[in-house]
Amino acid sequence: MANAKILITLGKSLLSYDPDTGVFIWETARRKPFLSGALAGRLMPNGYVYINANGKMHSASRLAWKAVNGELSDNIEIDHINSVKDDNRICNLRCATRAENLRNRAFKKNLCGFTGVSLHTQSGLYRARYKGITKYAKTAEDASALYAKLIEDRL
Repeated sequence: MANAKILITLGKSLLSYDPDTGVFIWETARRKPFLSGALAGRLMPNGYVYINANGKMHSASRLAWKAVNGELSDNIEIDHINSVKDDNRICNLRCATRAENLRNRAFKKNLCGFTGVSLHTQSGLYRARYKGITKYAKTAEDASALYAKLIEDRL
């Protein structure tokens, strides 16, 4: 069964939100009446969609959540379950603490092949980092041994 579109008022502007597609449409825009019926929101460089209404930028994911589920406290974040930042379907959104949201993020692959080791491009040395401590070595293998030693020392 398809969900009905939900109307959202932002000041004197009116948007409709479709929970099945995650799309926002301008019903009426306060200062730009020619936008009526147009897609609302802009994909920003950080990958998220924001909607500018009444001189304020609104996160599309937070607007979607509030439209369907009601108000949120400021310390709660909206997490995109599938990690696609511009997918604002309500079935893809959930409330999360900062820690929960960070656990759902995609990590870059380690290019050195050793956990806790990365190449320091300025010096050309490999660095081992663990809980705020950094050690440097000439080879990735040596840095890996340093990393293991850092973990052992912390236990």
